[in-house]
Amino acid sequence: MTYLIAFLFAGFVAAATVAVAQLVPSRPAVVSKRLQELAELGTNPFERTRKRQRAATRQKLEEILEALGQRAEVSHLSEQTRSQLIHAGFRGPNAAKIYAGIRLALPLGLFALCLLMTPVAGGSAVLFGMILAMFGWVAPAFYLGSRVRRRQKELQKALPDALDSMVVCVEAGLGLNQAMVRGSEEIR
Repeated sequence: MTYLIAFLFAGFVAAATVAVAQLVPSRPAVVSKRLQELAELGTNPFERTRKRQRAATRQKLEEILEALGQRAEVSHLSEQTRSQLIHAGFRGPNAAKIYAGIRLALPLGLFALCLLMTPVAGGSAVLFGMILAMFGWVAPAFYLGSRVRRRQKELQKALPDALDSMVVCVEAGLGLNQAMVRGSEEIR
């Protein structure tokens, strides 16, 4: 009977930890960006410039992919794909649009690249382009699936540490709610 109670309590704590981790609000993007800028103050100025340039390039690419995904009507994405995006850690409001943009841009870009090589490679470049276009269509789905599996493994590895942290907090006198919040902060 004691083991059953202990097992049920452990299950409740695990479920509560997962629930609280989902409820804990993430840091707003503006705050994260400002904290990153403050952390970079002590680094090399050339490195900061390069990081800013990379961030600006990434931002422009995301805007282009988002626009392409928006024109392609994201509504055709299934709920399973939207769920996979969330499970992979892409929780942003534009994640589905960017994913749809990548899903369209990659095959078109690979096919166009092969068409540009047609004068050099001959007629086989078109066939190779079609094969690459099919790969470009399927590759984002495979990447998304692998990202989901990798993130699930990370969560499974972090769960024992979170439970240990919560146990320490509860033993120190914190309530269960505060222990869950503190545990999620420690893991983050």
